[in-house]
Amino acid sequence: MLVTLTVAVLCSLLPEGGQVGRWIENLGHDNPAVRNEASFHLKAAGRAAWPDLEAAAENHPDLETRARCRELLENSRLRRRLPWRVLDEAPNAVATLRGGTGTERVALIRILARAYEETADLLLDLTQDPDPEVVIAAAEYLQERRNSDWAPRLLQFYAAEDCPRHGRAYELLTMAANRLGTEELHRSFSEAGPRGRVRLVQLSMNASLPLALSPTVLRGWLDAGDSAERRLALQWLRERGCPAALPGVEPLLSNPDAEVVAEALATLRACGWKPAADSLEALLSHEDPSVREEAIKAAVAFDESGCLPVLRRLLQDPVMSVRQSAINALSTLGGAAAKEDLWALFLRDSGESRDTAATLLRGWPEVMGRLRPLLTDPDPDRRIRGYDLWVRVDSVRVLAPLAKDREGLVRQWALQQLLRRQETPGAAEAMEGFADDAIDSIRFDALRALVRMDKRDRAAALEPFLASPDYSVRFEAAEALLTLRDERAQTLARRLLQDADAPLRRLGYFALADRNDREVADRAIRELSDPDGRLGSAAAKYLRQMLSAKRDDAVLARLASGLDRLDGEALELAFTLVLEHGEGKETAAVRALLLSGRAPRPDRAVRALADWSAEQAPALLAGLLGADASLNESVYARLREIRKRYPDAGRAELAAAFDRLFMDGDRRVRRGAVQAAGDLGLPFEGLIALVDDREPSVRSAAMTAARTLSFGAAAPRILGRLDDDDPDVRVSAALSLLALRPMQRPVVERQIAGEDCAWVKRRLELSTPGPAK
Repeated sequence: MLVTLTVAVLCSLLPEGGQVGRWIENLGHDNPAVRNEASFHLKAAGRAAWPDLEAAAENHPDLETRARCRELLENSRLRRRLPWRVLDEAPNAVATLRGGTGTERVALIRILARAYEETADLLLDLTQDPDPEVVIAAAEYLQERRNSDWAPRLLQFYAAEDCPRHGRAYELLTMAANRLGTEELHRSFSEAGPRGRVRLVQLSMNASLPLALSPTVLRGWLDAGDSAERRLALQWLRERGCPAALPGVEPLLSNPDAEVVAEALATLRACGWKPAADSLEALLSHEDPSVREEAIKAAVAFDESGCLPVLRRLLQDPVMSVRQSAINALSTLGGAAAKEDLWALFLRDSGESRDTAATLLRGWPEVMGRLRPLLTDPDPDRRIRGYDLWVRVDSVRVLAPLAKDREGLVRQWALQQLLRRQETPGAAEAMEGFADDAIDSIRFDALRALVRMDKRDRAAALEPFLASPDYSVRFEAAEALLTLRDERAQTLARRLLQDADAPLRRLGYFALADRNDREVADRAIRELSDPDGRLGSAAAKYLRQMLSAKRDDAVLARLASGLDRLDGEALELAFTLVLEHGEGKETAAVRALLLSGRAPRPDRAVRALADWSAEQAPALLAGLLGADASLNESVYARLREIRKRYPDAGRAELAAAFDRLFMDGDRRVRRGAVQAAGDLGLPFEGLIALVDDREPSVRSAAMTAARTLSFGAAAPRILGRLDDDDPDVRVSAALSLLALRPMQRPVVERQIAGEDCAWVKRRLELSTPGPAK
C-alpha cells in the first residue's frame, strides 16, 4: 500500500507527456500573459523539465525562446542553491546574482555571509566577479571564517595600476599572507606596472611575504625612481638589507625631496653607514624640520661631537620636536659641559623644553646649589621654576612653604601641583596650609580636595561655598560634602531635592539611595518622567535601593498604575522597577503593556509573568500569543521551562492559540509556531498542512517539527517535497522522511545521489545514518 502511494505521489509531480514541450513553445508566444504562465509552469515542474529546457536552449529555432529557456535553467539552478534564510532578506537574490549592479551584489554578500555554511560556495564564486568592490566584500566575509581561497584573485586586483580601495585590499591580503606563494608573488611583481610593484613590495615587507628584490631593482629605484619608489627601496634596505645597494643611498642626501633625505639618513643610521661629517653638519641646518631631527639622531648614533655648536643653535629651533631632540643630543654628546647649556635653557624656555631640561638636570650633582637662590628670588616665575625643579629632585612635600607665599599666582601653582599628586606621601599635609588662603578659589580647591580625602574637620569651612554665586562652585561643594555620608550629608541631600536645578537634585537622589532613605519615594516617582533623563535615572536608583532593602507594595502599586501614562526612558525605568520587585499584584498592568506593544523589555516581562503565575502560567502566556513574532518567541522560551514543571497545564488554551497562529498571514508567526510546537511536544493536527505552505521556511520548519514529534501522518506530504526548489526544504524532507518512514530509504538515497546542490548533498551524506553514508 505504501509503495503504491509513493509511486503515485512521485508520478503526480511529473508533467504529462508533451506538456513541457508545449510550455516551452509558449515561451515564444506574442502574448506576455501566455509567456508568464508557461514560465510559471516550467518553474513548478522543477528538474523534471530540465532535459527539455536544455535541449531547447541549444537547438530551438527561435533565438528568443532559446534565451528564455537558458535563463529559466540558470535561474532554477541558482535558486536550488539558495536557502530560504537568504531569500527572506533578499527576495531578488537570484536576479541580483545573475545581473545585479555591483552595489546590489555587495549588499547581497552581507546577507549570504549570515548563512555562511550554506553559501560559502556562492561567496567563493563571487570572488571571481569582475568588480573589485564585490571581490573585496566577499573576501572580507570569507576571511572572517578563516577561508583565504580568495587571496590569489584579490592579489591580481592589488597589483593593477588602478586598484580601487587598495588600502582595504592590503589589509585583507596581510591577513591571508600564508595563502600567497612565492611564485604568485613573483609573477604578479613581474606583470605589474610601477604603482602595482610599489604596493606589492609594501605588502611583502609588512606581511613578511617571500618576495625577493634584486640589487639591480633596488639600485634602479634609488638612482632613477620616483619619490615613492626611492622611499620604498630605503625601507627595504633598513628592514631586509642589501649591501650591494647601499652605495646608492648617500647621494640621496642632496635630493630636493625632504622626505627622501630623511629616509636616506634613517637608512644610513640603521645600516651603520657613516655619511661625510660636512654633509651631516649641513643637514642639521636643513630647512625641513624632519631632516634636521633625523640629522640630530644620526649625529648621536655616529658620535659626531663636532656638531655640538650646531646643536646649541638648535636649542632655539622654532619646531618643538627638533628642540627636544637637540636637548637630548646635547646632553649625550656634550657630557658635563652641556649641563650649563641645559641650565640656561631651563631658566629661559617654557613648556616641553623646560620640562625636558629639568628631567635631565635632576641628577646633576650641582642642581641643589643652583636652585636654592631661585627659591627666594623676587621674580614669581623664577621661584616657580626653582620649586618645580626641587619637586622633581625631592617630592611635593617641599611645596608646603608656598602656602605663605606673597604672590597668589605662586600659591595657585603650588596647589595645582599638589592636587595633581594627591596620592603622593606628604601631599595632604602640604595642602592643609592652603585651606585658609585669603583667595576664595585657592581656599575652595584646597577644602574640596581635603573633604574628598575624608578630612571631616574641614567640612564646615566648605559649607559656605554652597551659597556661592558661581554654579560650578556650588555643585562641586555639594558633591564633595555628600561624599562624607554623615548626618550633614543626609540633610544636604534632602535640601538639594527642593532645588530647581535638576543636576543638583540628581546628586541628592544618589546620596539618599546610598543611605537607604525612604522618605521621598513619591517625589522620586514623579521625577522618573522629568525631561532630564539623568535625573530620572538618579530617581530610579533611589527607588531601586529602597525597594531592594525592603519591599513596599504601595510604591509598587503607584509605579504599576502609572505605566500607561509614561513613555520613553521614564516608562523603561518604571517598568524595570516593577519587574524587578513585583510579586504578582502587578500582573494586569504588565500584561496590558505587553499586549499594547509598548513594553520596553518584553522578554523580561514574560519571564516575570511566568514566575508570578506558577501553574496558571501556560494559560496566561497563551493569551499573549498573536501577531507579534518577537513577543511570541519570548513566550515560547518561557513555555519550554514551564511545561517541564506543569506538562498538562493550559492545554486547551495552547491548542486554541496555536490553531490561530498556524493560519496567520505572517510567515514569521507561522514558522515560529511550528518550531515551538515541535520544541514543546505539542502534536497539533494543523501542523500537517503547513508541510505544503507557500513559504519554504514554514515548510522546512513543519517537516522538522513532524520529525521531532514522530508525526507519521505528515509523511505523505513530506514525500512530495523531496525535490523542492528550496535546498533547506530538501534537507528537512529527506531527514524527516527517513525518521518517520525508514522503509523509504531507497527513495531518499536516490534523491541524494541525484542532488545537484553541493552543500545539500554533503549535509545529507553526513547526516543520513546507515548505508546512505
